[in-house]
Amino acid sequence: MQTSGYADGSCLPEFRRGRTLESNHRYRGDIGRLLYLSNWSRPDIATAVGILSRKVSSPTKYDRNALLHLTRYLRGTSDLKIKIEPTKDLQIIGYMDAECGGNISDSKSTSGYVLFLGENLISWTSQKQKMVANSSTEAECIAANEACCLLEVHLLMLEDFRMEVKSPVTMFEDNKACIDILNGERARKGKKHLRRKVDSVRDKQKTGLIKVRYCQSDDMIADVLTKPLIRQRFEYLRDMLCIVTGNE
Repeated sequence: MQTSGYADGSCLPEFRRGRTLESNHRYRGDIGRLLYLSNWSRPDIATAVGILSRKVSSPTKYDRNALLHLTRYLRGTSDLKIKIEPTKDLQIIGYMDAECGGNISDSKSTSGYVLFLGENLISWTSQKQKMVANSSTEAECIAANEACCLLEVHLLMLEDFRMEVKSPVTMFEDNKACIDILNGERARKGKKHLRRKVDSVRDKQKTGLIKVRYCQSDDMIADVLTKPLIRQRFEYLRDMLCIVTGNE
């Protein structure tokens, strides 16, 4: 799903982006602290931090103002936390999504995926893809492969804890063309590296490790990890990530 506009300010005229900051030392340090926070306890800021981190080498006044805006959001939502409760449901469920070509500087897309163990959020990722996707379907296929690789890591970790997770793991996707390709109902086309990614996901389905299922875009939780959203949509998906206030 592609968004209009670019949150990193790349498409703004120079006079609106502002001059490059004389020193990036403070900006880089702030981004480092925010990365730690987004990786461990605040998935709701992962997309914003990911976008801002792309500018650490030469941040502009626009980037600094965006960073300040993010810190104000954190100050106003400091009571939010991830809700984790005891569970006997050892079923992992994943959501994977991508926006297409949102980074105007190199036309690369952003992947987002989350994993739940029962109703508990255990992992989330928002990252720029390493190769340019020619379509939203290609971007979704790349995100699917990345999500499945992350899933394998978590399954091995749970195996070390002697926890038997139910198989196959359901991975939700909101792009029907992507699902058809991953299920082998449509021929895989494109670059050699992309074909390998598709074949990797297909192989995981054949072995019974995962099953890819359709999810409506309105319920795609990973959408919040791919691009900036309007407030109502953002808060709705934030709640679906099991992020609650401290008194809940």
